[in-house]
Amino acid sequence: MERHGWNWTAGALAALASNALSSAGLVIQRKAHLRRLTCQAQDDAHGERRGTYCYAAGVAVYIAGTPLDVISYALAPQLVCSTIGSLRLAIIAMLARLFLDESLGARSLVGIAVCTLGACMCLWSSPPDMPPTTTGSPTTRMFYHRR
Repeated sequence: MERHGWNWTAGALAALASNALSSAGLVIQRKAHLRRLTCQAQDDAHGERRGTYCYAAGVAVYIAGTPLDVISYALAPQLVCSTIGSLRLAIIAMLARLFLDESLGARSLVGIAVCTLGACMCLWSSPPDMPPTTTGSPTTRMFYHRR
C-alpha cells in the first residue's frame, strides 16, 4: 500500500489553496482599508470608491477559499488539514510583509520558521491513506479510526 494516495494529496493541495486564498483575501481587505483611510484624509472620493471595490474583492477571494477547505476535510485526514491550517498565520505575516510593507522582526521570522518546520514534521509523519470501509461513504473515511 502506498503511503499517501490521491485522497491525501488532493486534500492537502485543497487545504493549501484554501489557506492561500483566505490569506490573500485578508491582505486585500487590509490593503483596501488602508487605501480608503488615505483617500479619506486627502478628500479623494474616487479613490475611496475604488477602495470599497477592492475590499469587496478581498471578501470574495476569502469566501472562494471556503469550499476548498470543506473539500480538503472530506479528502484528507483531519491531522493534515489542521496542520496546513496552522500555517495560515505564517502566510498572512509573509503576505503582509510583501504587500502591506509591515515589518517582521527576528522573533517573528524565527516563529514563522518554527511553525513551518513543525507543520512539515506533522505532515511527514501523518497517517497513510486508509483503505475504504465496506460502506464506501466519504464521511466514514473522514476520520481514521483503527478497526
